[in-house]
Amino acid sequence: MSIPLSDVHIAEVTVRGIIDADGSDFQHCVNVFHFRRTATTIDPTTSAIRAAFDTQVLQPLKALLHEDWNVPLIGVRYVEDAEHLEVQSAPAAAIVGAVATDRCPDHVCVSMLMRSSRRGRSFRGAKRFGGIPEASTTKDTIAAGSQAGWAALAASILAGFTDADGNIWVPCVLSRKFSQLVENPTTVETSDVTSILVNLNLGSCNSRKVATVR
Repeated sequence: MSIPLSDVHIAEVTVRGIIDADGSDFQHCVNVFHFRRTATTIDPTTSAIRAAFDTQVLQPLKALLHEDWNVPLIGVRYVEDAEHLEVQSAPAAAIVGAVATDRCPDHVCVSMLMRSSRRGRSFRGAKRFGGIPEASTTKDTIAAGSQAGWAALAASILAGFTDADGNIWVPCVLSRKFSQLVENPTTVETSDVTSILVNLNLGSCNSRKVATVR
């Protein structure tokens, strides 16, 4: 049996991005975020969460990425309800990277480390953003002129958002190790994010490597 909306505290937002093919195959570029709402007096809606997340996170993100990166679908689901299917929908307006110059290979990424107030690997998170423009890099690092933009994106994620329904959502780290998410009633262990660190060196996400071309 599904749980009442008044018992929903954690929303999972999945950005189902794609890096377009450019000489090889296209690559999925998926990032999953978790947010905790600070009060449960107003029933949440997935559409309001998606729209607020778009404004707070995706708009500043797309300004940093190459035009080959785009987001055809955003998914939202309520983590506490094991029976709640992810609601997928296209953004109201196209989400496409803004930079038109050459880009780095698909697997090159900018990494953000998410820290919380609880100890252990289960309460630390990371995000790896692909579709990095070459113009934003200097050899192995983010170029000095682009560092402020990535720092601003980290600040936007950390700030969370207030959706159109009036719910306030703050970022958190979900521990899948200490949670039971398979059946209701679930047990959900999270910790609010207290800081987000941007790695200035470029990272690599091997699952996004393109197929061999000969």
